[in-house]
Amino acid sequence: MPPSARPAPLQLPPGVTALGPEACAAVAALVSDAERAQSAEVDAALQEGLRVVPRPLRGIARRVLTG
Repeated sequence: MPPSARPAPLQLPPGVTALGPEACAAVAALVSDAERAQSAEVDAALQEGLRVVPRPLRGIARRVLTG
């Protein structure tokens, strides 16, 4: 992954960091899990949406939708 495509490190709000390192680690893990789940759901939705596009045009449609 190129450096420009890497996500920025998670910046927790002061209220969370005040709870201590265990709470920070738990929140960071929850956010990471949620991001992974969201990415999987977006991928699944994209695949499902592309099913209505004729097969010869799916590659072009995928590039248009994903950049």
